[in-house]
Amino acid sequence: MNRRDLESLLEQIPEPRREAVRRFLAYFLESIEPGGDVLARAWLDDLENDIPLRLDQHGVIRVGGTRVTLQTIVTAFRLGATPEEIAQQYPSVSLPDIYWVISYYLRHKDIVEPYLQEQQQRAEQLRAEIEKEFPPDGILQRLLARAKRAS
Repeated sequence: MNRRDLESLLEQIPEPRREAVRRFLAYFLESIEPGGDVLARAWLDDLENDIPLRLDQHGVIRVGGTRVTLQTIVTAFRLGATPEEIAQQYPSVSLPDIYWVISYYLRHKDIVEPYLQEQQQRAEQLRAEIEKEFPPDGILQRLLARAKRAS
């Protein structure tokens, strides 16, 4: 993956998420030493192999080649799960990748937290849209009535 590929991928992300993802990735680009274009190219080329995070077409950061999100791993860790417990919950993610994600999160909260907050806001917005179209009021009563009619 080179810089052009990365920019092309970023352009496919819807605008509200694109900026949060850019901020997340900016750390990597800024951390490369000045004048280190060779390092930058090497880093970008090895991005998919060395760093177990990838950006999907929706702007969601996922761990390794799995569908498990960065937010999922960090949330489990915040709730007190150990890396080993997280690996048991999400066997598609390797234990070394889980350790990497947690380590990155702890070292770079200033980068990860805004991304996580944006993801949380997006989830709340989506939930509100769904609840507006399909109100949850009285759902328990409707389900119980349906079960009673079926029996």
